[in-house]
Amino acid sequence: MPLQDKENMPSSDLLEKLFKTAYKIRNFETEGIKLYRQGLVRGYFHPYLGQEGIATGACAALAEGDYIASTHRGHGHCIAQGARVEGMVAELLQKETGYCKGYGGSMHIADITKNNLGANGIVGASTPLGVGAAMAAQVRGSDAVTIAFSTDGASNNGTFLESLNLAAIWNLNFILIVENNQYAVSTTLAEATRETELYKRGEAIGVESHRIDGNDSLLVYETVSDAVKKCRAGLGPILIEAVTFRHSGHHKTKGKQD
Repeated sequence: MPLQDKENMPSSDLLEKLFKTAYKIRNFETEGIKLYRQGLVRGYFHPYLGQEGIATGACAALAEGDYIASTHRGHGHCIAQGARVEGMVAELLQKETGYCKGYGGSMHIADITKNNLGANGIVGASTPLGVGAAMAAQVRGSDAVTIAFSTDGASNNGTFLESLNLAAIWNLNFILIVENNQYAVSTTLAEATRETELYKRGEAIGVESHRIDGNDSLLVYETVSDAVKKCRAGLGPILIEAVTFRHSGHHKTKGKQD
């Protein structure tokens, strides 16, 4: 890096935090898959493998009091928002000590103490939930920002644009992060929509929108940090398409391979 750019270099504390969070997510998923294949986890298990950079960078840009809403692939979001791994493991194993007392399981982890509104088995449900949280903050007179993590597949749901449009006309402190991992289950993005650059959907309704490399955790952090500042200044909502690629199938299977 040129000498004149040294003052803009990220701090070692930030880099260490991003690395540790991504590493923790990867290890949680790897060990969780082992538990699943032992038959100890009921239902489906959707790992966040390959997408760690998005949750890591995005949640690091939030302040205490800000909110997130998650997806069916929500373990990474939960960890990045500060959840205790012990409570998450207990939830996966249907233990009473889990975050939802064992009733939520892998796909419905929530940690209200960290303003994590939870994972959701309904594709695209995080968007209206996140807009609702942002609207509630506005009514209370709070400058809290809400991030809703969504997916490329969910972008074809009606609630995607309906919710984002509502956030736009009310200038809500709302950031919609589309985790574009290229596939909705096994359907490629190009098979589901003619326009594969999903950030353009936000531009179409007057929302500031960006398309970034979701595997670059530092870039995600910087982009979301800027979006948070703009939201607090009354310039929201903002859409960020984070392009990534999941490292496994849509969900794990009980066998040795997916």
